[in-house]
Amino acid sequence: MRKRLVLLIVALTVLLCAATLSAQTVPPVYQDLYTSLTNQITAFSNTVNASWNHVPYAVAWAPQLGGANSGLGSKLLATNHYSATVSELDSLKATGAKAITIQIDFPMLYEPFFSSEAEYQQYLNFYTQLASDIRSRGLKLIVECQNINYIPGVFDQDLSAYYNSLSLTDYENGRAQVASVVATQVKPDYMSVITEPDTEASQTGKSELGTVSGSTALLNVILQTLQQSNIQGVSIGAGTGTWISGYDSFAQSYAATSIQYIDMHIYPVNHDYLTRALTVASIAQSAGKKIGITESWLNKVRDSELSTISHTDVLARDPMSFWAPLDAQFFQALVAYAQYEHLAFFCPSWTTYFHAYLDYNVVGTLSSNEILTQAFSASSSAIRAGEFTSTAVAFDKDVVSPPDTTAPTIPGNFAGSTSTSQINLTWSPSTDNVGVAGYKLYRDGNLLLTTTSTSYLDTGLSESTTYTYQLSAYDVPGNKSASAGPLSVSTKSPPDTTPPSVPVNVKAQAVSDTQINITWSPSTDNVGVTSYTLYLGTSSATVAPKASVSTTSYSDTGRQPNSTYYYAVTARDARGNTSALSKVVSGTTLHDTTPPSTPKNVTANAVSTTQVNLSWSASTDNIAVTGYKIYRGKSSTSLILIGNSKTTSYSDTKAQPGVTYYYGVAAGDASGNLSPMSVLVTVTPP
Repeated sequence: MRKRLVLLIVALTVLLCAATLSAQTVPPVYQDLYTSLTNQITAFSNTVNASWNHVPYAVAWAPQLGGANSGLGSKLLATNHYSATVSELDSLKATGAKAITIQIDFPMLYEPFFSSEAEYQQYLNFYTQLASDIRSRGLKLIVECQNINYIPGVFDQDLSAYYNSLSLTDYENGRAQVASVVATQVKPDYMSVITEPDTEASQTGKSELGTVSGSTALLNVILQTLQQSNIQGVSIGAGTGTWISGYDSFAQSYAATSIQYIDMHIYPVNHDYLTRALTVASIAQSAGKKIGITESWLNKVRDSELSTISHTDVLARDPMSFWAPLDAQFFQALVAYAQYEHLAFFCPSWTTYFHAYLDYNVVGTLSSNEILTQAFSASSSAIRAGEFTSTAVAFDKDVVSPPDTTAPTIPGNFAGSTSTSQINLTWSPSTDNVGVAGYKLYRDGNLLLTTTSTSYLDTGLSESTTYTYQLSAYDVPGNKSASAGPLSVSTKSPPDTTPPSVPVNVKAQAVSDTQINITWSPSTDNVGVTSYTLYLGTSSATVAPKASVSTTSYSDTGRQPNSTYYYAVTARDARGNTSALSKVVSGTTLHDTTPPSTPKNVTANAVSTTQVNLSWSASTDNIAVTGYKIYRGKSSTSLILIGNSKTTSYSDTKAQPGVTYYYGVAAGDASGNLSPMSVLVTVTPP
């Protein structure tokens, strides 16, 4: 009784903390969903913890290696993709992984699908080399071997026409042949040959595969082929998603075959989908089978959205950083479940978010495809930089036992070679009891970068200058090695007496009655141009130095209206060599007295008790609109200026709840001409 009371107190504390955090960070539009998901996960955790003796079990923690997913198709063979995949592999090992999960799905490695044997061999080499690299790191390998799914914005290979071109028998034999190739050539420790019968049926257009009898028939074809191939040392499994109607019938039918384990996919936690994992485990154990999970991630979807929202739109919710605490709670619950039910392996799927999330306030208005594109790009950058999210850190703490307090070793052979403007730094890899997450490189006492590489080219440096570097390695929990260094390296100073070329294509363009923009083409130099000097005068014979700039443009402001000015440019290099003066050009400021048009279509929406968002249609001007002034008052006659905007929107974050406000907008140009006030709009924050 005391043990259960302690568990209940812990669970309630977690729920209270999660609810408090969500109230602070979750956008109102997702607050109900956040609360619902929290309750589902907490209830499942309570059920598991009430029965589990909390004795750790040696589950193979096997996060999914996204860069190896066969759904990427030809992208797998792109330049530098393999090296990026290996970097991702190392980052997953650093989170405490004991195994790696990859997807090699039909028709990948199905030789008749490819245009030539050489093309087929390229993909086979990719996966056999990857398997070797995984094992060289002391990790097991789990392979999903189903069919390639078409998910717009994620996996853009639409193979429906190809699937439809195959008879059911040809499709079954093709699936079996791929499983045989994977088992004999890639040689995984575990291979799941059926995982989502409902998805396979809908993606291939073969409805039989979505039935218990049809899916089991496919499984038996695969098992017979594997038996004929005399497969050794590969544990074969099949399973289903816990959201599927009749999931238990699928599991029971699979368990009656010769497979070694029952697999599961866990995504939505609506209804009883999460607790169904306990039922599947019971079915497997009763049949004397092991249990595994090859895919798991928390789908952020309401009950009412389960059949109405696209898969892409669901996935586009995942990148938002406010979900991170809930993602961590979800994995904590499943890690406990995996140990309680003695799973052979457990796979977190969308490890993209082990490395980077996005800010909802920045990307929340983008399309689902745009959000996912930015998420994948951010994750790739974070992997190269050795960056991990709080979700990855939490997963590491969940699966590494005892907790990791050991720092990596000091990077060895820290050295640098130099030129006039750059220093090439190299070092030997550190080692760690779990895995090295990355390296922190400091220059002159300041953090220069974090990276997973063992080299760095520091560019843009000053010649004849000494720089001092220090380097340390760190792991996912934040343990940091002692520093290598300090290493002092000096840039070289080659003689340089050659001036840059004379700037050409100098142009002076008036943009207002007080401003003239000057542009020119870049000069060239034997070493490098470092700056340009702009000359100004009231005649072509009186130009004198005005400003030094590092770009090929300059905005000359503060001039008199309707006046002519003369300009020229020289180029300068790092040694002080200066080019001859360019051709002198002139520009005349504008005489502008025309105000912009009045802003139209002003709208005001109260998005919270203290924030009102304004938007309007863009004004026009004879030259250019430079901005808008926003006015607010508690009556139509008491408006005061509250802010400025360069765009056609503005957020008033200092409103008071229950107060009715009047808002108006006026457009301005560079000459200070101001349009008439827009039509006033009113709004009352709740």
